[in-house]
Amino acid sequence: MMDENMMTLDEFVAHVKKHVDFDDEDSIRAVEPYLRKLNNNKDLLCEAICDEIRKSFNEFQPSNTYQATGYIFYKDEDFIVRAVCWLPENKRKFTDTDIDRGLLVFSAPHDHDFSFLTVGHYGPGYYSDIYEYDYDSVLGECGESVKLSKLEFTQLNQDSTFFFRASRDLHIQIPPDELSISLNFMIRKRGRQKYVDQFWFDIDNQKIVRPLENDTYWRAKSIEMISALMGDGCFDPFYEVKDSHSCRRTRIKIMKTLEQMKPEMKREIWGNALTDKDSVIRKAAFDACNMLQDIE
Repeated sequence: MMDENMMTLDEFVAHVKKHVDFDDEDSIRAVEPYLRKLNNNKDLLCEAICDEIRKSFNEFQPSNTYQATGYIFYKDEDFIVRAVCWLPENKRKFTDTDIDRGLLVFSAPHDHDFSFLTVGHYGPGYYSDIYEYDYDSVLGECGESVKLSKLEFTQLNQDSTFFFRASRDLHIQIPPDELSISLNFMIRKRGRQKYVDQFWFDIDNQKIVRPLENDTYWRAKSIEMISALMGDGCFDPFYEVKDSHSCRRTRIKIMKTLEQMKPEMKREIWGNALTDKDSVIRKAAFDACNMLQDIE
């Protein structure tokens, strides 16, 4: 019989499905004591990996699109439960250039486009220097100034927890002193979060280095590719969605592309954006039209 302070994976998943409102931060945070109970099951990872290895005729971790050092226990349209192995500096075989390959990257300050609750499962834990910023105040251009406020320097010790807020918190991760493992309860991107950027920051100079290669980044890049292939042939379909697409970066990229195609239509292309409810889109429109405004 399992200890009352411990949960199986199935019990944890059942609790989350029944009780959690994924659009409510407080409801997500309330999972912490149950994640702790799951974390108390120290056989969880070994049993899961051994069971999957026994099924040698199956592909290993086919749904794992995250880090090479991560293991997915459970994944559906709302949330993911995974373990992440954190290597000490002397065991790492890759560098910070792997930031876009989904590998664990230390020393590169970055945010996430999803929220997650994490708990130290094994080992002393990695260190984090944590800051926050206002996503709605930035366009996301390379070299753009951004106000970063330091929150804390912490270590994810065994059984300690931390809640990371999507598109608000950012961290610099420092390798643990010894091999460490964390358990993550990750919220799948939903609503607005499906269309946000993820950034790499320069802490010292309070700037955005560049967007990272998430879905939003590649959507914007695809606009460049399509316009290069089709030229003015994509003007009409782009024009149709310039004011209605759900993604801020996509809209701005489309309007800039339309302007390049037909610069004589600049004011018409950007016209509606001048009064958009999104202050960042308004600023992009005023900049494009060489106008001044109060964007507050």
